[in-house]
Amino acid sequence: MATILVDKKTFKVSKRTLMDKSDFFAAMFASGMKETTQNSAVLHDVSAGVFRDLLVFMETGKLRCEIDEELLTAAAFLQMQGVIEHSLRHVDVTNCIEFLSVAETHCLPKVKEAVLKFLTENFLDVISSRTFEHLSSELIDSVVKRRHARKRYLFGLGSYDDSSKERSDLPRNIHLFDDVTEQWQTGCDLPPLLCTHACGVAVLYNYIFVVGGYTSSECTQMQQVATCFDPLTNNWKELPCMNQCRAHFALIPHDDYIYALGGCVSFSSQSSSVKKLLSSVEAYSLRGRAWVGAASLPKETAQPCGASC
Repeated sequence: MATILVDKKTFKVSKRTLMDKSDFFAAMFASGMKETTQNSAVLHDVSAGVFRDLLVFMETGKLRCEIDEELLTAAAFLQMQGVIEHSLRHVDVTNCIEFLSVAETHCLPKVKEAVLKFLTENFLDVISSRTFEHLSSELIDSVVKRRHARKRYLFGLGSYDDSSKERSDLPRNIHLFDDVTEQWQTGCDLPPLLCTHACGVAVLYNYIFVVGGYTSSECTQMQQVATCFDPLTNNWKELPCMNQCRAHFALIPHDDYIYALGGCVSFSSQSSSVKKLLSSVEAYSLRGRAWVGAASLPKETAQPCGASC
């Protein structure tokens, strides 16, 4: 048995357990230092509570608490690869900044890469969290570049063939154009409830946003679905619907917003369907996860064109 003094508390631990689970202790007890003959050691800069949690991991292979900056720092100091590997699978929006700080301080390249991978693949969630406020501009630029680092494609969304009304309720596919092979290929399916007729489409931070439009080519019902597709994870994510249903409008990304300009809205009036042109403008805030009002167009406009500059 070995005696470990931590923060004025004494722990009796199997020497073999310490050496098997910690490269720090393995090197210490094999070094010929006084700890080798005395089977004892004093640890500094590690709290007794954290060391107790690490001992549980040594003995069971499980952590009884959430891994945080203090625990990961201690694991890095004691060179406990098991805990470090555990941290790679538990990066989230609440601990990623702390993990990155520990990784850079203690030279943990795998942890740093795990954090960057998390930020890259979950950027839409990160940008709307408090964590985003603590990201440096350099780190944000790096994550945005990583989101665009993979092979780039042109993409297209299919609408409907008015001559085939009986099939107009079928969802469309995303089509990708490979500029190397100069061939179009079929991408993922759209969500079952998402229609692409007269919808708005925009790309921001390599997310594809699809909102608004009609539920079918018959244009009798406005769509209440908004979503975005992440080509990095091949997943769709549901978004809040616009405050104003609209079709045949422009959807334009600018800064951390997506602006919906003009368009038209359809509604039933007795036995007929009426379309009303819109001048209203609203913007989806990626930070606030909500649609907010913006200055209206000077005139009601359907099928407007626009670009960010």
